[in-house]
Formats: sequence, structure tokens, C-alpha cells
Amino acid sequence: MDPDPRAVEEANRLYWDEETSVAEIADRLDLSRRALYDALRPIPAGVACDRCGAELEFANRSSRRARMGACPACRNEVVVEAVGDPDSERRLEVLTGGTTDDVRGDGRAQDLRQRAIFIGGAAIAGVALGTVAALLATRRD
Repeated sequence: MDPDPRAVEEANRLYWDEETSVAEIADRLDLSRRALYDALRPIPAGVACDRCGAELEFANRSSRRARMGACPACRNEVVVEAVGDPDSERRLEVLTGGTTDDVRGDGRAQDLRQRAIFIGGAAIAGVALGTVAALLATRRD
């Protein structure tokens, strides 16, 4: 027997919008945990898949907290990060540094990330060399 549609709607609201435990939701709605998990629907991540263009989803709260979006079409998994309004978990951007417009599967966002890492590494090396040079210049025999 399928659960009442109102119970399914309430289960999804409690699960996604509140920190209510799964056991508490199941008890409150008089559902088994299995029936509750069957009733839960993934929520949109707000980011297109970089492989096929379908919208990524969060399958559960753990994947949303970890920012691991999954593509329902090709099963691609992408780490996403919240952007814009800090209260909105559903407005997301790809973590690799580009906006969703930059995610075309051509590697541009990944290239930008690698360049940023290289520049940061060079800056740290420069600071280290400058510190060593300053120590040697002020050293007295």
C-alpha cells in the first residue's frame, strides 16, 4: 500500500527543510523507515551535469552536506558549492571555480583551478625565499 500523498509531502518537507531525525519523521508520520526512505525524493542541486547537461540532484541530506551532486541521467558525481544567498542550499555553483555557464565539459574551469594553485604555490615559494634571503643578509659573523 502506498503512503498518503500528504504524508509523502510532509516527509520530504521535514527531511529536507528541518533537522528532524529519520526515526522521528517516521514515528510522527506512522511510517516504517523503509517506507520513509522510499517516499523521499531527491532535491535539485541547481547545477547542470558537466557530462550530459541534466540537472544534478542531492539524493539525501548527507550528500547535500558533503555537496556531492549526482546526475540522474549519467550517474556523474560533482562536488558543488553554495553561492549567492547564504540561506539558499539549492542555489549552487561548481566548486572548480567557474559559474554554471563555464561548465561546458571543455576543462576550462579545471584549467583555471590549476592555474590558481600554481600561482599560489609560486607566491608561497617567493615568501620562503625572501625570508631566507633576509635572514642571510642580517646574519653577522
